[in-house]
Amino acid sequence: LHLAGVFRLSCFRIVVKRLKNNDVRSMSSAGTIYLQSGNEAEGAGTILVKSANSAITCPTPIPSLKYGGKNDVLKSAKLSVEKYGRVWLADSVRMASVTIDNTAKLDLNGKTLNVAAATVNGVRLAPGFYTTDSEQVAAVLLDSVGGGQLVVTGKGMKIIVR
Repeated sequence: LHLAGVFRLSCFRIVVKRLKNNDVRSMSSAGTIYLQSGNEAEGAGTILVKSANSAITCPTPIPSLKYGGKNDVLKSAKLSVEKYGRVWLADSVRMASVTIDNTAKLDLNGKTLNVAAATVNGVRLAPGFYTTDSEQVAAVLLDSVGGGQLVVTGKGMKIIVR
């Protein structure tokens, strides 16, 4: 659902269907939405994965495995995994930032998530390479395949010469 402008949603219907065999290619966890304010550039919004139920174990694949997700340009997008949210990296990807709270999980799936900034449990991570063995992220990172990593590059520095 992509909304541009101001809309009044007074009546709408959502149909939820159960998936056969928990096929990860066609699902996302509860509460997966994309938020983009009017002052953000196209694609620079926040992918929010959040669930009110700790029993939800179904992950949201990033990038999406459906609807042309392989062509998604996520380098300016932010990822926020909150309140029992689950994310599964379907491919190595570069994003602007990632925020993960202490109840959420990010499965690297043997892939690499490159971000300029990362916050885990309210603590900003220093630039560097993080795996499931890294103490700062061990509670929230999983790697179902092995070899995956979270790479925090930092914001960088701009030098202007006049």
